[in-house]
Amino acid sequence: MLRWICSVKRADVVHILDLLAKLGLCDLETTIRCRRLHWYGHILRSTSWIEKIMHLEVEGNRSRGRPRKTWIENVREDMRIVGLSVSDACHRTLWRRAIADYYATSVPRSWPKTKSG
Repeated sequence: MLRWICSVKRADVVHILDLLAKLGLCDLETTIRCRRLHWYGHILRSTSWIEKIMHLEVEGNRSRGRPRKTWIENVREDMRIVGLSVSDACHRTLWRRAIADYYATSVPRSWPKTKSG
């Protein structure tokens, strides 16, 4: 889709990071991480049933094998990467600025060129 937007064909051999830099976009992983943290901050600041469900424990036995990675585990990892803590979510401007700064620093400038001999 990015190649189509930039009118670049696969035969032109343009790296995807160059296209992302040209459009001023981040990779998908960074975008998902920022959106997930944005939503988590919204949930922590809310006082409705959403916040109560976050602490709900489901009764019953788990199936065999390694448990799947939960949403909250992903959020904790994202907070570690971005450098946020749960107490930061109470300060909306601080929370949003930290996420925006992380997103802004993650925008690729361009792909490093290699010397061809």
